[in-house]
Amino acid sequence: MPLNRAFRGGRHAGVLALGVGAAMAMAHAAGPACIPPLTYLPLDAHIVGRDTHGVAALGTYERISPDGRFILRSYSGAQLGKVSLMELPATSSGAVKAYRTPFSNEAFPVQGTWRYLVDVSGEHYRFSDIPRLQTAAKPLFKGE
Repeated sequence: MPLNRAFRGGRHAGVLALGVGAAMAMAHAAGPACIPPLTYLPLDAHIVGRDTHGVAALGTYERISPDGRFILRSYSGAQLGKVSLMELPATSSGAVKAYRTPFSNEAFPVQGTWRYLVDVSGEHYRFSDIPRLQTAAKPLFKGE
């Protein structure tokens, strides 16, 4: 019997739940692979700058990488420039790292992988160049 017909009848609905539960139990037994979903990671105002209320400046537009490790922040505050890249720590006890970028206004990831980041000017940058070279990163090409 085709799999979709078997599930449509509702006879095997518990199999999927058991499979998901077993996978979650195995992942938990292997140890924590991520920061817990409700972890508070404070921004250091000395790194990101202060807003008009004296607290750490937040970005206006924030995009989170597919792996949840990086945040691309537009209008990120005077100390970091127009766009910054923030790297979240591997553990909740680590510090958030801030990287300056060469982007002029707002930047966007290209493709779901974040292999490239593109400035509103159309200049495309290799993602890996931004944490390594920061504002010295050079565009690979300019698209229209």
